[in-house]
Amino acid sequence: VAATLITGADSNVGANLAEQLVQSGQSLRLMMSGEHADVVRSEFGLQDVETVIADPRDRDAVSKAMRKVDTVYHVP
Repeated sequence: VAATLITGADSNVGANLAEQLVQSGQSLRLMMSGEHADVVRSEFGLQDVETVIADPRDRDAVSKAMRKVDTVYHVP
């Protein structure tokens, strides 16, 4: 169960934030656009982190990604 969602996790800022939170032991769910998701996950050691490929402008996708999440970092 993910407790923290990071939108824009495939951006440099989002990926660095995710890397830091994983290293601190937090449970994450990442929202990525999909274009570079595999590369970013590999480069930042995020292969084992739950990832949702979706557009953050898609209300239904965001709602689904936020299930069982209590903290959101929105990274544009």
